[in-house]
Amino acid sequence: MKLKKNIKRYIVNRTAGYLLKGVDAVVIVSTGRTGTQFFEGFYRQVDPNAFVFHEPNPDFFEVSLKKIREKQPSAAINNAIISARGSLLWSIKNLIKRISGKPVTFIESNPFIYPLLDHYDSIFRSVKMVYITRDYKTYLLSAYNKDPQSDGNNNFYGDSDLRKRLTAVDFNETSQQQWHELPRIERIAWYWNKCNNILFTRLQSTKEQSIHLTFEDLFEKSSKIQEDTIASLLSLTHPRYNFKENKDALLKRLSTKKNASDKLSTERTFNDFDPETQLHVQKLVAPMKDALKYGAN
Repeated sequence: MKLKKNIKRYIVNRTAGYLLKGVDAVVIVSTGRTGTQFFEGFYRQVDPNAFVFHEPNPDFFEVSLKKIREKQPSAAINNAIISARGSLLWSIKNLIKRISGKPVTFIESNPFIYPLLDHYDSIFRSVKMVYITRDYKTYLLSAYNKDPQSDGNNNFYGDSDLRKRLTAVDFNETSQQQWHELPRIERIAWYWNKCNNILFTRLQSTKEQSIHLTFEDLFEKSSKIQEDTIASLLSLTHPRYNFKENKDALLKRLSTKKNASDKLSTERTFNDFDPETQLHVQKLVAPMKDALKYGAN
């Protein structure tokens, strides 16, 4: 049994890169707290033949850290992605499809891969990006109430957060001491701006293969805006899909988005933070707030 597993592992490792070169990838990316889990069920309904995952294991949180924080070489990053996603998609059936030139579609909804998309470009046959943003005011409250370890502690970007997330120190934007002194809400504001900056920059350079959607248009606006948003999305990722015929069933899915921390965030507003904190946050988010047209305040 062990020998059989080792042989399979060897075959997978030897063929994973070749397999992925024939895969068309759709990546759904954001800062998180944007309803991206919704797209797992959505795309399984739209494209039953696609391989659809929300934050697949591994989620590449650590790989992104190694790229930015440890300056790991590109080849090592590529190998990690090929090994993980190749194993995820590897099967005799998919390998035969690859050899015969038949399409394989992989859809990954994952907020942790935003530093890795240039690597995806070199690994997959094609990459289409669905970039979702959320108004910083409601995002900050949702993220502030996030319980990342599901242990009853709302400590996202806090000192007790078990995930040692990317910080301004990793990008040489501040000192370790200055970062340590930042209140948690300001660390989250920095992250909203940095993550959106990286994704928005890619959007500008890959317009024909990317689309920018907003959380608000997807989940908070009128049914007509929701309909137009989904139609625009599918025109990029599945242009041959008959949206009109399946519209009602797809739009019904938009009403099922649930998020416990969003419920908590409705109990307070951004204006409940003290004026000095609000001012500091405004400065941190100013570049991307303006670029994404999220209001004057």
